[in-house]
Amino acid sequence: MTSMLWSPAKSLVTMVTVMLLCVVVGELMQSEDGLYRKRMRLARRASRHQATDSSRNFRGKMQQFMFNDRPVFDMIRTGNARSIHTNVDLLTADEPVSNPVTFRTTAAYLTTTLRLYGTFTIYFQLKTTQPDGLLLFSGAGDDKDFLALELVDGKLKYVFNMGSGPRIVKANLRRNINDNKWHQVALVRHTLETHMLRVDDTVAYDNLPEGSSVHFDTAPVFYIGGVSKKMYKMLPEKVKSREGFQGCLGSLDIDGDSRNILEHHRSDIPDEYKEDVLSGCEAVFVYNNNDDDDDDDDDDDDDDDDDDNNNNNNYHMMNSYSKTH
Repeated sequence: MTSMLWSPAKSLVTMVTVMLLCVVVGELMQSEDGLYRKRMRLARRASRHQATDSSRNFRGKMQQFMFNDRPVFDMIRTGNARSIHTNVDLLTADEPVSNPVTFRTTAAYLTTTLRLYGTFTIYFQLKTTQPDGLLLFSGAGDDKDFLALELVDGKLKYVFNMGSGPRIVKANLRRNINDNKWHQVALVRHTLETHMLRVDDTVAYDNLPEGSSVHFDTAPVFYIGGVSKKMYKMLPEKVKSREGFQGCLGSLDIDGDSRNILEHHRSDIPDEYKEDVLSGCEAVFVYNNNDDDDDDDDDDDDDDDDDDNNNNNNYHMMNSYSKTH
């Protein structure tokens, strides 16, 4: 009937800062599994004389709470919760990064196995200075059924097609995420009719129109960090990326299965890119083509200008990150 899902490296943490939380979800209804409860209390309702007795009320953190297959905390966060009543604050807490890897070039990528036919949850963390790049892709590389997650101008865009035409989900972020900081990302499909993109504490939904196809018909090959060079020319029109992701990616979790990308999928990295996918989040030098015209005239002064070049925008360096974090 109800389930509390706990995951140490998954999505956003909800901090309960007060003693009272009453949640009401849905109506009493018949199903194959029996009757759903009309009302449910999470934590407990405190009476006036109990309000100061902290031993009688829950204090702590909760995350990924599901009720009747609905993500309660996400519904509260987006305002898509007319039947949910609460007086708690939803806060974002930093999550430790597990099994980080570095994609040193935009050509590097790897593959894993994932069937997207029904519901799924894909969670990971990323860190980059690059504004563009393909992060995830599943499909044949044409306008048929596909799933893609890409960085476009510093913001994440989720594009998919299940046979009824392409649909786009964008998180309305105030700031770009190519800021050389870790960000939490989740693609969630708790029901066949709803797709969700979550970036840190920002959530965007797409509810499919009635009569839409609700199943992906894709091969089980799942690309991470980009695709092969020849595939970029065949990507669906709505996918703008023409190169892969360059930066750090960690804490990959697919349907509750935490995956060490290199440990389980090193053999799936094309031979020519094995040296470009490294364990840990290491410094990445990214070339910026905005060279000044006067650079050619200063070749003789290279040794004297080393300190100045460190402040130059010709190269951007992603700060190194410990391999153990």
